[in-house]
Amino acid sequence: MTTGIEQLNAAVKDLGTSFDELKNAHETATREISPAVKAEIDRRAEESATKFEQVQAMQAKLQAAFERGGERTSEDDAGKKKDADQRDALKHYLRNDDRGMTPEQLKQLSTDDNPNGGYLVPTGTLGMINARIFETSPIRRLADVRPTSLKSVTINLDDDEAAARWEGEGTTSGETATPGIGQVEIVAKKMEAEPRITMEDLQDSEFDMEAWLIRKVSEKMGRLENTAFLTGNGVTQPRGILTYDAGVQGADYVRGQIEQIANGSTTAITENGLIDLIGSLKEEYQLNATLLMKRATLVSIMKLAGTTNYRFLNLQPSGAPGQTGKVLAPSMMLLDRPVVLANDMPVVANGALPIAYGDFSAAYQILDRVGISVLRDPYTAKGRIKYYTTKRVGGGVKNFEAIKLLKAA
Repeated sequence: MTTGIEQLNAAVKDLGTSFDELKNAHETATREISPAVKAEIDRRAEESATKFEQVQAMQAKLQAAFERGGERTSEDDAGKKKDADQRDALKHYLRNDDRGMTPEQLKQLSTDDNPNGGYLVPTGTLGMINARIFETSPIRRLADVRPTSLKSVTINLDDDEAAARWEGEGTTSGETATPGIGQVEIVAKKMEAEPRITMEDLQDSEFDMEAWLIRKVSEKMGRLENTAFLTGNGVTQPRGILTYDAGVQGADYVRGQIEQIANGSTTAITENGLIDLIGSLKEEYQLNATLLMKRATLVSIMKLAGTTNYRFLNLQPSGAPGQTGKVLAPSMMLLDRPVVLANDMPVVANGALPIAYGDFSAAYQILDRVGISVLRDPYTAKGRIKYYTTKRVGGGVKNFEAIKLLKAA
């Protein structure tokens, strides 16, 4: 049976072949531009970007499994039995409350608020929900993620500068400006879902309805998170990176603003725009900086036939510095900076912000409120059981100079 690592290695090899063919097509285009060559470049660009997106998704999935203790093998019978026991205990409770449950089944469940009927998902299931959200949300792989039992967290901002001056011997001009301290509060917002299943489905289903529900709900929550970390309104959702006030290119730092770098075009990514974007970030943040963009934006850069833009693209081999403890796969490099694809980033259009660049771990804070709760309600909809599922998560920028945005202007 093919393992996930073997599948990733095969996908990486396929990506490398596709990318080499794209570069060969661009080499041909520098010598001759024809409709056939342009069509070949377009086809190879779409193919390479799609395969790169697949590799990143596989890498994230395997990394989540790695952080849970590695891929489970067929010999890991004890782990499989534990998971099966937890699923059986939860299904028994969902169908019959705790009546008739054995002491062993009760141990598989943890209570949150018994008088109100609140039960936590078993430990193994909780990890699976968190992992799947991680896999579908690239911001989680880049940002600083902290679990907490608090409703909100306040972060102190030491981003002001003291004043000083030169003076002649024996002279003084008196008081100088004292630096100020700022604060940013990140509040855990609530996501919810309320799927319903009939009693007959629970009783007669030939497959694990609980696992199916977890997968569907967690995938949707993952997509909601992914969108909110970029475009969330900060009121009922986490505050998104793209929603902060625009900082003027080259101007002094202003708390609460993210500098926007002009691309030089409203229809296509330009070489000068990319260089200015990367060059605008301070040296302290460059080591861990990443380019974040939509797949369509990467494709548009790959398609710039007849130019030297394709030379800025490369595949960095796995095992590069900084990847210790990670599931290794090559990174797509643009101007020697790694590229991460995020579907919720906007496309290139007048006034849009198609590329974000920065050290996201230093810049963006994700706050995970402890616990995913599932409340069972068999009463308010006769014949159907509601599973009210909630998760609380917050997010916001904590370092406004560690991210730069490319503006299509």
